[in-house]
Amino acid sequence: MDLSANIDGNVQSKLQSSGFVLQVDELTGISNKAQLLTFIRFIGGNQIINQFFCCEEMPLTTRGQHILDTLSAYLKKWNLSWNSCVGICTNGAPSMIGSIKGFVSLIQQQNPNIIRTHCFLHREVLVSKTIPVEQVLNPSY
Repeated sequence: MDLSANIDGNVQSKLQSSGFVLQVDELTGISNKAQLLTFIRFIGGNQIINQFFCCEEMPLTTRGQHILDTLSAYLKKWNLSWNSCVGICTNGAPSMIGSIKGFVSLIQQQNPNIIRTHCFLHREVLVSKTIPVEQVLNPSY
């Protein structure tokens, strides 16, 4: 058995007995193709485990339904369901949080108890765009 399959097996067995939280972001690389990047957090034994989960190329567009389809297929590969997902963290893009067709809204139709949060790093980036560069780089400003 190769090392990566062993790691995947260990993670999968821990996930089967625990709820999990996903942090999801979509990005477009230099190839001009959208990628779905996902991290997972879960409890393994007596510790909280944060781990890279997947990076999947988006086949069509970055609409909420396409993001859901891509991530649902990956969860199915791991024998996981949205019912075990207790939280989802995304940025504020309409494709992620749109009230009707956004990714999170579509997940909440499958699991209404899921807790949704907005990534604080995205908030900091948005704030930093409105502050003059001199003020950001000079702590005594």
